[in-house]
Amino acid sequence: MRFIVAFAIVLALAFLCSKPIRKAPVALYAIAVALDLLYLYGMASGANTGASTGFWAAFLPFMQRCTLAFAFFTVVMFVGVLKEGSSAKTKLMAIRRQLSIAGCILALCHIVYYVYTYFFQVIQATGGVPTMNLAVSFVISGVLLVLFVMLLVTSFNTVKRRMHAKTWKNVQRWAYVFFGLMYVHLAVILMPPALSGKETAMISMAVYTVVFAAYAILRIRRALVETKKQD
Repeated sequence: MRFIVAFAIVLALAFLCSKPIRKAPVALYAIAVALDLLYLYGMASGANTGASTGFWAAFLPFMQRCTLAFAFFTVVMFVGVLKEGSSAKTKLMAIRRQLSIAGCILALCHIVYYVYTYFFQVIQATGGVPTMNLAVSFVISGVLLVLFVMLLVTSFNTVKRRMHAKTWKNVQRWAYVFFGLMYVHLAVILMPPALSGKETAMISMAVYTVVFAAYAILRIRRALVETKKQD
């Protein structure tokens, strides 16, 4: 599955290049922007046709379906629930902000493509009356977009330094809502084809459910441990 491949790539990148990313995050952002531009070039050149093979057939879905961006977000999610003081958390926590920003940059392809597709093609094709499933997806996507912009902007140090520490922390807590809504968004999209028996959708839904369930369990466990320490 694409997500597993993307997650393995991002995790390897985070561990092997943690020091360069921390020292020169702009390089990571530049790579993310370059991938966005490559995606746009592929779309503009017609590489997204059903007959596409080779590089474009593999690359475009990673970007268009937010797979690569979600892999970055997944690493960011799980860094927060790793054991305090562990070498993995120490290494990844130092670049968590940078990974989050890179994920947001990569997600722009997904946002632009589907805003265009749904609002300028699907709505017109259906006479301006979306189905219930599509309407729910629109609402969730709208909330996600607002949270996306808010979290992205406040992730930059130039913005963070201008904010009160408590205010910044409260804003960043909305990341939990963002993560939760990502799963709901995926479920709304994947459940109908999964229930109709489409194998790809069923596998994708199962994998994403495992990922979010594991995160929820680990996050609750960490909260309980922190509560006990305070007592």
